[in-house]
Order: sequence, then structure tokens, then C-alpha cells
Amino acid sequence: MINLRRSNKPGKSGFTLLELLIAATIFVLVAVAIYSAFRSGYNTYQRIEASFSVYQRARVFFNRIESELLNVYRYSEQDSRFLGTSQTLSFLSLIPEYDKDTGQRPALSQFDYSLQDGAVLRGQKSGLGVFLADDPVKKEAIISQISSLKFEYAAESEDKVSNMAYQWFALWPDEKKSEQLAGLPRAVKVELRLLPKKDSPAQDAITFTKVIALELGI
Repeated sequence: MINLRRSNKPGKSGFTLLELLIAATIFVLVAVAIYSAFRSGYNTYQRIEASFSVYQRARVFFNRIESELLNVYRYSEQDSRFLGTSQTLSFLSLIPEYDKDTGQRPALSQFDYSLQDGAVLRGQKSGLGVFLADDPVKKEAIISQISSLKFEYAAESEDKVSNMAYQWFALWPDEKKSEQLAGLPRAVKVELRLLPKKDSPAQDAITFTKVIALELGI
């Protein structure tokens, strides 16, 4: 008798080479897309962080120099001892200091600002050292990664035709303006160009400008 029973043994099955290639291609495309998105987000985060750091450093620098200039002191009626060029600045200022016996009191100090090797140097001497020309000024770098530093000085304009209230000078006192030797400028314009990173090219520098008005200026 012939047995016609049906076999229940499942047949063998698998992926073809074409299916494997398609799956591998899809996996690679997804992996590349994920990596590109991650890399783009990381680069954006780095740019934002660098930009925030630049603005933070600029804010600290301007707050410091503004507080000192707002308390600028005129040494005498003949000599203000305010000397400025386009890249250096020296002046006297009454800055509050803390004394353990008398508490907070104003102290006369001399401040010097200059640019050297990509950093702004701030010099200060106080007390009797202000009156001693030979007394050295202690300098420290207060901000680095600087592309350029520029100062300008404002005085009342003598040009009545242009109707300009103030005139800007690259030097103070200007050699052609003898009255500036004993006086203070009406305002000081500070322009600072900061690099986001130490190795950033000069064209990537961010420019910050602040005009600081002086109440005792001429």
C-alpha cells in the first residue's frame, strides 16, 4: 500500500545576497545621517560656547576700565597726568579701597593700559608710588587673545561749520592743543577686537566698542 501522507517538515529559507546588500546600505546611510546630525550639533555648541566666552571676557574688561575712568582724577591745574595714545593709556583714579581700621576709603592710584603680545596689560601703583616717577608699575595681563586695542579721546569741537559737538583725537594731549595738557577729555572711546580662539585668524575677530564719558572733561 502506498503512503501518501504530507510531510510537515518546514523548508529551509534565508536572505539573498541582494537583500543583505540593501540592508547594509540602509544601515550605513542611517549611521552617516546620525553622525552628521551629531557633528553639526556639536560644532554649533562649540561656536556658541566660544562666542559666549568672548562676550563674557569683553564685558569684564570694559566694566573694569570704565569703573576706573569714571573715577579719573586731575592731578593739578597745570598737569592732569592723563596721557593717551591710540594703543596706550595712563591716568590717575580714585578707587575705593578697604582699610581694616577706617573701612572703605578712596585711594589714589595710577593705571596704565597697553597691548603686548596679544594681551592687554594693566599696570597699577598706589599710595606714595603715584608721586614717585622711579617707582615701577606692576603689570598683569587681564585679557588675552586680542587682535587689536584702540583708544580715542573726545574734546569739544572748535569747528562751528560742521555742527559737531565733539572732535576725536588719537593722542591726549594733542601737541597742537596746549590746553589739553591740564585738562581731561570729555570721553574715551575704547575699541577692542577679540579672537574667539587662540589660533583664530584675524578676520574672525569680534569688535567691541564703548564710549566712556568723563564728567571732568573739557
